[in-house]
Amino acid sequence: MKKILIPIISILLLGLIVIIILSNNKSVDIEFYSILENYSFVEKENGRINFYVYSVTDNPLISYPDKNSYQVKLDNQSFNLNNVECNTYASGDYYIVNIEGDVPDITDTEYLSEGCKLHIVNGSYTLDLNMGSFSIVDSSYYSLLALDALSGTYSYTNGIKNLVGINIKLSNDYSYLTSFRVGGFTYGTLSKTKFDLELDSEADIDSAILNYKYNQVEESYTLGISSNTMFIPMGYLNFALTKCGYLVLELDGTCYYFDAFPFMTTNPSLTKYEDIKEKGEVINA
Repeated sequence: MKKILIPIISILLLGLIVIIILSNNKSVDIEFYSILENYSFVEKENGRINFYVYSVTDNPLISYPDKNSYQVKLDNQSFNLNNVECNTYASGDYYIVNIEGDVPDITDTEYLSEGCKLHIVNGSYTLDLNMGSFSIVDSSYYSLLALDALSGTYSYTNGIKNLVGINIKLSNDYSYLTSFRVGGFTYGTLSKTKFDLELDSEADIDSAILNYKYNQVEESYTLGISSNTMFIPMGYLNFALTKCGYLVLELDGTCYYFDAFPFMTTNPSLTKYEDIKEKGEVINA
């Protein structure tokens, strides 16, 4: 009897071990994160938009467009991502899935959404992931602004490295600036603007700007322009990473925009943005 039981027990134990291994692999494969970001895009012909998802595996199912549907859910509307392309690359202990699709046609003016969720469905599970905020402007809504120079300055504030200011050089002469923002949720603190100053891509903002506050927001402030070259500190309505975005400026009473600009050219490590990291919700099919 013992001779019969021992092989049976061994087979059962082996089967249990296989199930545990497969179960662990499955749970790992569907573990996803995002860094909350102020996403902003320009609605134009042949435009593309990108979202970044962090995965613990190098080839997650969400990275195969032919096996998934991708939907972006905003405050009061949603749209499907079309002509999706995905690229995956290593980033520290994680892998970043860059999900790219056609820019949606959802506004004739400018649309701002405090909430932005990415909803992905495939045959195995559904993923819902909080991405941050979303802004989009129609390219014909504002006049296009000419600039001679543009760059961003990053510094540690509120525990993370984020966009704290913008170096800008206007191509034409204007008398005053009354509003400045990146997308819909990152505003220029015009009262603290420094003329003829350009900071490096990384700098100590507290040394450059007296009493800088990341949550100081000036939606409107009349700034007389004494030089076309200036450094404008930035304040946040929604504190989230700002890597790229279009500009909206009101100069001499006229609103202008400048096309989406990459202030940060590399994607950050997830481990350095723990305070604004979100874990995705996975529901198995």
